[in-house]
Amino acid sequence: MNRTQPTLKQKLAGLLCAVLGLGFFGACGQSANSRSIIMAAPPASAASSAPAPASLPAQESEAPQPDEPPAEDLPLTLSVASRTISSGYSGNAFGCYHIITHGDTSADVAYVDYDARSMNFLPNLEQQVAGLAGKLAGVLGGVSPVWAGQHLFIFHQRAAAEDAGEAGAASVLRLNADGSEPCRCTFPRSMAFQLTGAALWDGEALIFIAQDYAGEESHYSLLRLNAASMEYEVLHCYEPGWEYSIEGYWAMGPIVLAAAALPPTGDAGFNAAWDNRSFTLFKQGMASGKRSDLFSYTQGQPVVVQGGSVYYWNADEGSLYALSAETGEATVLARGFAPERYDFAQMPTAGWGGLVRIEFAAGDGRNNSTFAINPATGAATQLHTEDLGENVSIFAEGEGVFLVRSGDKWVRRELVEPGYDPAADSVQSYDSRFVSMPEYALITAANFWAGHQEFIPIRDLIYGSGSTRQPASSEATN
Repeated sequence: MNRTQPTLKQKLAGLLCAVLGLGFFGACGQSANSRSIIMAAPPASAASSAPAPASLPAQESEAPQPDEPPAEDLPLTLSVASRTISSGYSGNAFGCYHIITHGDTSADVAYVDYDARSMNFLPNLEQQVAGLAGKLAGVLGGVSPVWAGQHLFIFHQRAAAEDAGEAGAASVLRLNADGSEPCRCTFPRSMAFQLTGAALWDGEALIFIAQDYAGEESHYSLLRLNAASMEYEVLHCYEPGWEYSIEGYWAMGPIVLAAAALPPTGDAGFNAAWDNRSFTLFKQGMASGKRSDLFSYTQGQPVVVQGGSVYYWNADEGSLYALSAETGEATVLARGFAPERYDFAQMPTAGWGGLVRIEFAAGDGRNNSTFAINPATGAATQLHTEDLGENVSIFAEGEGVFLVRSGDKWVRRELVEPGYDPAADSVQSYDSRFVSMPEYALITAANFWAGHQEFIPIRDLIYGSGSTRQPASSEATN
């Protein structure tokens, strides 16, 4: 890709990155190799038919110093730790962590054990609320779990409220699998995580994107957080005017999506900007920061990154393409399976079971269809997940099983009163109210794709079985 000399704006962004790249340290060192109560394994390791969007500025993320040789990109051992950081669920072959926020600055941290077929609080979570194990206090901006490298990382998003102070700063809390030995890395108050993107794991550290609101114009940066030291570094800064998120990885770094920035939602031109929004997927060298464009498209075209490839639907040809991030070559993976008539198509980002899915929908809501394509063979199979029931969806994946929402229930939940002080010794009051929550179950991948309602119930040891009946208004609160 042809490259231009860095602009003044790029140089300023690079300077700001250099200032931020000093790193911040957690209050702990190397974590002990103790056996966890919860056993957990590490995660397993072209042209578009759309109109051409605006070009993404060519740049080197960080220019080397005059006497410094360019960094060399080498093959890495990368994996996706979380497809979407904000999902609220993260796990491995043996179980799934789930964070349930209450909207009162507290959250429950639960663990679903696939072998025991039960959900309970983390047994040794030290961030307790008035003696209630498994609760996190001080949740101001939202929290998300990410499992990687034998540890649970809890991302605390930056709180937008100006009066939140340092308590509202973004941070990452590292825990052992059972919730013990917490260690936190706190970021500058001006930084916020890009939660809609993925988080990668390189065997020693998490790689993710954050946005910094310092200065007149915010910008995005690629960060690396070392799991042992809980120290982070800024790897690369991105050109302002675009929104960035990690979508996957290739042999030597992340695959990043750059989306044209939108005006404020109340702006008169917002709808037009949304309808014509342009996107560019590029691969980036982790060490060098060098970028190479892979695929550009506009709003509405189904595109997904999975397993080191970019998959996109060409509506004119009725074909699903696979574009290799390594070679940049695009080939037809499957064709001839789409319905004759449909109004729009979409491709979910979660590649459950390693399959590429594409959903076709009609405007009247009838004759919708979903297909799964095997990326190795190109075989397309129509799915019948609608037979599972309404709103049955996948939350996490184990060995041949999915953790799903099989229904809903009403349960009574304890909420922390506003102004709770975790350092206080006195017993503090709680509010209690009925809320609707998912009913969790396991189902084999084969039964899920076939639409067979063969659910394996999960015992809820936190809230109980609850009730399928919505309580009357007099029962909703104490």
